[in-house]
Amino acid sequence: MFQTKNPQRLLQFISHPLFDVERKQAVICTTLETNRHYPDIMNNAPLPQDRAEAMNAIAKLGIETFVTVEPIMDFDLGEFVSLVKRCNPLQVNIGINTNANIKLPCPAIEKLINLILLLTIFTKVHIKKNANNENNLCKSLIHKLKKNIFFEQPIP
Repeated sequence: MFQTKNPQRLLQFISHPLFDVERKQAVICTTLETNRHYPDIMNNAPLPQDRAEAMNAIAKLGIETFVTVEPIMDFDLGEFVSLVKRCNPLQVNIGINTNANIKLPCPAIEKLINLILLLTIFTKVHIKKNANNENNLCKSLIHKLKKNIFFEQPIP
């Protein structure tokens, strides 16, 4: 697995035998923390839209792709879902900011729930272990889902 914030760079090496579609030896993953550009946080990383375009080109070549949303930052729901979908990922991994010294713009839990639900329409979603302890995002998400989702009884 090749994980990069600059998948455009990998396109320069895409003819290497390692990326041979028949062999299925390589998977390419990029990080999309948000659809927004936070220059003070993202520094010199390519824009999320540019990363998605490169991943789209890679996926069109038949190479398997993944997306990691970590650390997740506040986003615009429709735009972000479209951006992720453009990458054609087999899986999306979602993680949180684990550095307490860095404050990031975080999405509201309701927005995160909607993101996860919309992503599951077209890909597998994996909540990373760093979001899986007692007082964090994953627990809040599960609690919120249990509280707000109900299943109708089947009609006899």
